[in-house]
Amino acid sequence: MAKPKHQPGGRVARNRAEEWPYEREGYSDSPQAAYAAAPPVKLPPSSQPGRLEAFLGSVVAGAGAIWTAQLFTQAGLTVPGTLTLHSHPIELTGIGILLWLHGKYRKSISVR
Repeated sequence: MAKPKHQPGGRVARNRAEEWPYEREGYSDSPQAAYAAAPPVKLPPSSQPGRLEAFLGSVVAGAGAIWTAQLFTQAGLTVPGTLTLHSHPIELTGIGILLWLHGKYRKSISVR
């Protein structure tokens, strides 16, 4: 029988598999340096004007596009007055795009 190897910390390894963790950093029994957490920094609340408005505008525009697609699949493109009779989805998409653009504008203009 082979003589067991001594590992750091006074342990005896019985086979090669037990040696493996001690060869790697962080698996030894040596004490680690203690670090104190830095005190939390009090920052003013980060208000990003227009971010919510841009998000809601994109959601509204997406909902209008989905509604338009639903109208086209129900009526088909063969009906000439589909969007003339049901103009609300296009209006909703336009309002969503305007909201999104206004939110992007408010995000780009920041007073510092």
